[in-house]
Order: sequence, then structure tokens, then C-alpha cells
Amino acid sequence: MGLVSRTATGTCDPRYGGRGRQRPVGDLQLRHTPALPFRMVGAASECIVEPVAPRDQEVQALLEALTAELAIGGYASEQTFGFSADQLEQSGVHLVGARVAGSLVGIAGIEMQPTGLEELKRFFVRPEQRGAGVADALFAALLSHAAASQVRLLRLESGDKQHAAQVFYRRLGFAHVPRFGRYVNSETSVCMQRPV
Repeated sequence: MGLVSRTATGTCDPRYGGRGRQRPVGDLQLRHTPALPFRMVGAASECIVEPVAPRDQEVQALLEALTAELAIGGYASEQTFGFSADQLEQSGVHLVGARVAGSLVGIAGIEMQPTGLEELKRFFVRPEQRGAGVADALFAALLSHAAASQVRLLRLESGDKQHAAQVFYRRLGFAHVPRFGRYVNSETSVCMQRPV
């Protein structure tokens, strides 16, 4: 089964950039390709999404930036559930990175779980690239991987203060569900899921 690639005619297009403006989902067009990388081309730049290694220096810098952003957001270390590079490797997380103009600007992963489930892990885009379609490109790559792996359900955990992330996930079809797994007793966790 081939992977599904999504090309967005408006991705990275300045008319959809900036805070509070979302690129219409209708700009995504499906086409089948044999494998990554995904290329999302827009008027301003090209976003390339491909698998990355957790121990890559650029990946580690983004993992650290995500951890720092969560700490600044008021979360104590016991209220965050982000995987380290070791945990990403040990858990077999499929990790992808997005490059714009050669620089790694975003990462995201999915961890295979029992009974046809996958959980999003370490989804992060540098603040200066938010609103430009990078997160959409990352999610398209992960969704294709999930579909190719015959996963039936994607789920995630987000923090209760991460309102922009929750809006993004709802736009992608995720709905709130009761806390699951290791998040059951976490009062700051918001859990969501969607079918593949």
C-alpha cells in the first residue's frame, strides 16, 4: 500500500500565515507516492517532511525547545510526559521532521500501541514557523504512516494550557475523550483522538 502525500497549494503562503489565521483544510489535495519525503510547496517556501533520528543534533534542539516551552507555560516536570531521545528510540516512535529552507523547523512522532492505536508524540513547530502549514505537513506524514500501518485510531495527550494546540487538533478531526493510560490521574492532561 502506497503512502498518501498531501500537497497544499496554500502551505507556507503568507496569506495564510500569522497568528489567528488558519490555512483552509480544503487546500490539501491527496496524491499517492511511494514514500517520504513529503513536499509541501507554497508561494513563499517549500516544506519537506521526512523521517529523522531522535539523536540528531537538530532534533535534540527541537526536543529541548519543546520542553522549555512547556516549562515556561507553567507545567511542572511531573506534569509533562514528553519522551527523551532514549525513550523515542526504545518505544519505536516513528519520528518525522519538517525542513524549510534547509533548516529543521518542526518534529512530530507516533508511537504504535496495542490494538491498532497510535499516539502522537513530541509534536513541535518553532514559533516563527507556526501558521505557515508546517504542522499540517507533519500531521499529513504521520497520518499516512498510520494508514499504511493499518492503524485505526490516533490519540494524543496535550496540556490543559495548550489552547492553540487543542484548536489545531480539533481542526484535524480530533475530539476530546476521557484521559487514558498514564494520563488518567494527570489533572493537567487533555486527551483527544480521531479515526485514521
